[in-house]
Amino acid sequence: MNDSTPQSTDKAVQAWVYSLGGWSLVEDPVLNRPGAENDLSAGIKAGGYTVWTGVGKDYTMPLTLTVYSRLREPCYLAPVSYL
Repeated sequence: MNDSTPQSTDKAVQAWVYSLGGWSLVEDPVLNRPGAENDLSAGIKAGGYTVWTGVGKDYTMPLTLTVYSRLREPCYLAPVSYL
């Protein structure tokens, strides 16, 4: 989930991260990457994430879940997509 407050162009976008049993607000590991404003997959790749696992296919299900991972925290990213 993202911070719902409006962001100025000089301020980093923030996101909620769950770690050690609690939520904290950190700099978004994807949306602050170059190209992410036009292409979320470009931001995911620029953030150092690769596909770890997923379920659902865009052409057969209205809801898909892909989990991405990387070695540094936040280690996992799970955006949910729907048609």
